[in-house]
Amino acid sequence: MNGKEYRQEGTRFLRTDVRYMTRRDLFASSLQFLLAGVLCTGVSMALWYLTDRFKVGPEWLPLASAFAGSVFGGMGVIASGYLLLVGCAREKLYDPAAVWQADREAWLDELEKHDPEWAAEERAKDSNP
Repeated sequence: MNGKEYRQEGTRFLRTDVRYMTRRDLFASSLQFLLAGVLCTGVSMALWYLTDRFKVGPEWLPLASAFAGSVFGGMGVIASGYLLLVGCAREKLYDPAAVWQADREAWLDELEKHDPEWAAEERAKDSNP
């Protein structure tokens, strides 16, 4: 993306950039992470139960599956909680496109200090879409 090409259709391609997510995107991602964490924990606990009950595989398999599922499930729940908190704290009138443009201007100002030619090229791209 360069210039004024901020994606208005949402953050499908910017999911890791929480700064550019709307409240709706944050809540949707929070729910997705929560469901993924619960699913991961449920599958690993089912594997643990089945391998322990029917004595399938090596002795360490039930413990390893329970540990891995707990770690991945915990990561999903923690990520979900973080996105939920950020979503609740975010203003309703938050404009990710304006924030993205301000970040780009700040980047261009810093670039101007180190490489004026490159900064001039980038600014020319912004003025000529």
